[in-house]
Amino acid sequence: MTTASTHGDEVTVGHDRVTLHMTSGQSGGALAVIEVTMPPGGGPPMLHRHDPFELYCVRRGELAIYLEGRDGAVTRTVAGPGTIVPIGSGLEHTVRNESDDEATAFVVFAPGEPMERFIRAAGDADEILALAQAYGIEITRSIGDALVAAPPASAPFLTIARFSGDGDRLLDAYRTSSAVMDGVGRDHGLIVHAGAKTDSGFLVVNLWPSKESSNAAARDPRRLAAVKHAALRPDQIRREHHDVEHYVVFD
Repeated sequence: MTTASTHGDEVTVGHDRVTLHMTSGQSGGALAVIEVTMPPGGGPPMLHRHDPFELYCVRRGELAIYLEGRDGAVTRTVAGPGTIVPIGSGLEHTVRNESDDEATAFVVFAPGEPMERFIRAAGDADEILALAQAYGIEITRSIGDALVAAPPASAPFLTIARFSGDGDRLLDAYRTSSAVMDGVGRDHGLIVHAGAKTDSGFLVVNLWPSKESSNAAARDPRRLAAVKHAALRPDQIRREHHDVEHYVVFD
């Protein structure tokens, strides 16, 4: 149920009380800012992922943060008052109150509209998990399944992408997307990156800490949008992937 409060719209989602302090409409779609109050046992019960970036700032109490790391493994951390936790786009996660006391946090979503729409719809729905998919939230697995699924040890992983075409045009597209792609690489643990114009087009070489990190970066929505913007045909791209036996980064 949605009600009006002094400071914004108040919605009950599951056991949690959510107050919308800034709507996506007020921010031009860029952000939605909420305050969530979780009783003991509150929070989404299943791990999930979604495109909007999420930022938690814990105000009171403690929250258990389950979050996918660079190696693809989900780990649990406890965040107390004043702790700020960023949750990147597309990362598997959930946030729970596993303490004996109520907890409160401010949460920022960017972009704001998809998550705000889900929150408002969930306030009037009995089947929150079923509703999530309709609003772009992928329910992945239970917390227990994630914590017992220890990933196998992975070797460093080398990816080489050769882009055929006009080298100058490809270089311009590379420069246009470089800031976004640098962020994708940083968020997924990229060790070494190099891009160069060649006689036949453009070459990109990446060294990742693991194949899982490479795969996570490949499905990052920011990367997918940059590739789509470059308007590359599949026949223009040739990729190679190799497990790395040894590497050294010299200062």
